[in-house]
Amino acid sequence: MNANPLYFCCILIVISMSEAKAQSFEGSFAGQQPGIASAAITKVNDAELTGRFELNGRPGKFRAKICANNCEGFIHDEQMQKDYSFTGRVTADSLYLFIRFPELDDQLIVLQMSRQPEGPPAVGGARAKALIGLWRYTETFSSGSGDNYASFSTDYFMEFKEDGTAISWKGKSAGGMGGMSLEGKAGTTQTVGWHTSANRLFLVDPVSGAKSTLLFSADANRLMLHNGGSEKKIMERVR
Repeated sequence: MNANPLYFCCILIVISMSEAKAQSFEGSFAGQQPGIASAAITKVNDAELTGRFELNGRPGKFRAKICANNCEGFIHDEQMQKDYSFTGRVTADSLYLFIRFPELDDQLIVLQMSRQPEGPPAVGGARAKALIGLWRYTETFSSGSGDNYASFSTDYFMEFKEDGTAISWKGKSAGGMGGMSLEGKAGTTQTVGWHTSANRLFLVDPVSGAKSTLLFSADANRLMLHNGGSEKKIMERVR
């Protein structure tokens, strides 16, 4: 019996469509919702989805099985050392994750992340208007008790300008120990270029061109910067 060429063509088309749908999960995604900043970098190998995930700066990794435009698997929270089940769905420009949290009475959290272009935008790219202005972060150190109590605080400032430059400097330090007052001098200023893409802040050294990336979320009076790990800074608007 002779094989039907049309039959094999149909099989190849179905396989190609399945692979295309699986590959659409691959890429970089980021999203911003009230009180939630999320980001994901995904890889596809056959029907398996793996990658890194960040939720309000908490890092994690995930593994899932893909079926057409849907996936199902587990997210591992590296900070809490917990696994959470999730399902996902992808469209041409968005990734949706549905995560269930047992500690929140089995509440289902729905995250929507937009597909990001490959690589960061150019230095002259978009800049989130919410960041423009002067911000202050106060770091406080204290130790001991009674006569041995010591306290020291330092202000750090960062100003984002509309022209794409950002200036940062350390303010004066002040504190006390054992009845003595202590004071430190202000530091010198540093200038870098800045731009944003979704919830990512890119800082560019104007001399070397070296780039660093932070996640951010901002409202009218507060700016949170974090490195995707455990370190995060909450700054208050000065003006």
